[in-house]
Amino acid sequence: MDEDTLRDWTFHTMDQYDRLGLNHAARILDEADRFIGMAQDKATGVILGEYKAILLPFLRGLSGRTLDIESSDALAYTDTGKLYFPAVTTLLQNKNRNFKLLKTTLTFLWAQIRYGSFSMNLLPDLKALTADELQWYGALEAQRLMAILSRELPGLFRQMNEIIDQLNLARHKGISTKLLKKLTLPGAAARDSLVSLDKVKLNPPPPALPFQGEIRLGEIEQMVLARTEREKAYLRVRLAELAEEQGIASQSFNTNWEKEPENTKFELSENQNGNFEFELSVEAEAFGIPEDIQTLLSSIQMDFGEVPDEHLVAAGPGEY
Repeated sequence: MDEDTLRDWTFHTMDQYDRLGLNHAARILDEADRFIGMAQDKATGVILGEYKAILLPFLRGLSGRTLDIESSDALAYTDTGKLYFPAVTTLLQNKNRNFKLLKTTLTFLWAQIRYGSFSMNLLPDLKALTADELQWYGALEAQRLMAILSRELPGLFRQMNEIIDQLNLARHKGISTKLLKKLTLPGAAARDSLVSLDKVKLNPPPPALPFQGEIRLGEIEQMVLARTEREKAYLRVRLAELAEEQGIASQSFNTNWEKEPENTKFELSENQNGNFEFELSVEAEAFGIPEDIQTLLSSIQMDFGEVPDEHLVAAGPGEY
């Protein structure tokens, strides 16, 4: 125990004695090793609460849905609505490296959401996997997502590789060169990782990369199911409001006057820049989309891989 830690330990013990009595002070004396570990974590580790104000603006500057950051009970993970991290990140030797690990973990978890690792159409298949198969899926997805990040966020990709080198880890253990090429091509999708499990699942899955986190399918499914219903209803209401604001008829009548009028149907096109920017139109007449609807469309596309047609029907009377 160095001099500074010894001083802190002594003061802490005296404080416990003054405030809580002899028994509490004696417990601190008996837990010297634990106190030393806590002191080392404080010296080299990154406390999530102290860096959240730095990380949140960075996270929200990335494209896609608005996400939040919370503390987890163990490893990092995402339920696709929030990103969860340990209260203290201590894997590497100093604060600077541990902050880079925290930031690259955030980026990787965001990429899982942004690039469809847990999209709605994959969840039934993912739930049917064994624990080892799910770990393999995470490993294959890590290769696909890192390839995307090497093209989209090369600076953070370099930091990921630095962390792998610092820990002397294998980059793609158990994955053949042919399979790696398939997963890292532009246009590779999460479904490619899933269908490739047959090529690797008989082998023990490799350890997760340090910024990879874990997959909690139960929490993901709960979040996705609740969000998709809520966002569908809200989008349809906002489209009805938008139609009214733009002076578009809220309903288009059938030629058969005996039938009920149909709600306004919007058409959607996506700008070809990969940033989830959309354009709405009604009967070929295009108009701008408010930012909140853009964000909503982005979130829906991440869950479904597209915006389903039924989401683009404006809510009618009685559906507000």
